[in-house]
Amino acid sequence: MTIALSQLADCTPPGDWPQWVITAPYDDRCHPQATPLPALEEGANCQRFAYAVLGLFGLAVPPDRIESTTQRRTQRLTPSLT
Repeated sequence: MTIALSQLADCTPPGDWPQWVITAPYDDRCHPQATPLPALEEGANCQRFAYAVLGLFGLAVPPDRIESTTQRRTQRLTPSLT
């Protein structure tokens, strides 16, 4: 999908863009599973930033399943010692 420059004005979320969209620094430690998870103003990785921008438009990404996928791979790849 291509958006013309003139159409960008139509891409404003309800309530306008929050300041963190412009000022949030990139921080790879601030991913969706980080504990503790700092405020977006303090930093975000690209995934968390994208999810937050989608949230401004009322869209949500399903819960991340990386942990369960990793567990399945580990179980599959770990040889049995018995």
